[in-house]
Amino acid sequence: MMKSYFFIPADKQKFIAKMDSIGADEFVFDFEDALAENLYETALENVKEKAASGRYFVRPKLFNDSGELEENVLHDLVRIGFRKFILPKVSSTKNLAKIEKSFLQSRLDLNEFKFILLIEDPHGLLFAKDLVQKSGLNIVGIGLGSHDYTKQIGMTHTLENLYYARTHVLNVAKAFKIEAVDIASMNISNESEFDIEIKTGFELGYDSKFIIHPMQLERLKKYTYYSDSMVLEAREVYQEIQKYSSEDFSVVKVNGKIFEKPHIERIKKIVEWADENGTK
Repeated sequence: MMKSYFFIPADKQKFIAKMDSIGADEFVFDFEDALAENLYETALENVKEKAASGRYFVRPKLFNDSGELEENVLHDLVRIGFRKFILPKVSSTKNLAKIEKSFLQSRLDLNEFKFILLIEDPHGLLFAKDLVQKSGLNIVGIGLGSHDYTKQIGMTHTLENLYYARTHVLNVAKAFKIEAVDIASMNISNESEFDIEIKTGFELGYDSKFIIHPMQLERLKKYTYYSDSMVLEAREVYQEIQKYSSEDFSVVKVNGKIFEKPHIERIKKIVEWADENGTK
């Protein structure tokens, strides 16, 4: 139910070779946190064949330690075929303007590209709305880089502490009708704790999640998003609303509960999920 964005370190050829067997919804080649600087050329060579398809996302190291845009990195990645980017460390509209200018100066058609913003510091969080609203880039999603964010704050990385940041990013995404991508987790062994992270993200309303390990992807795929009782109720409500045309429908009463038009989209999602997963 939640879409997966699986990060692959671009310098790890053995991981790249296993991509077809992993089965994630989207793959992100990581040229930032997971990549040593001296392995950049190796990583670039590793992903050339995959990049040429235009199917995959890439997370570049956008800015150097002085805050200057790494234009050569952007141009290298575009040259070998990438058209979908995760943009890390973007904390101001000036950052986005530099990226946009670099693309335009290279005579690139911005309509060919898709971008997901990664909010990783308090300033970026505060101005997340402006980053989406005022950018000339095709922003299709936004997520929270929670580990960099908590480091900047001096905060312990817990779901409770991250609640405000997660909901703020989520509301920006929903306000602008773009994809809301939930946080990446460093937990690669404790399945029950990771399930809690999936549960809270899904129940908040996130569309997808960043994934860094096969265990996490497996748990995301197997997660039971709706209980049997929720599915049964949804089917009963859905069966009832089929009796009405869209013009005639206002409310239905099922098992002592009232269901109005705002509830119907969720009811349909539950029924669709149940049908896809063979749940009665």
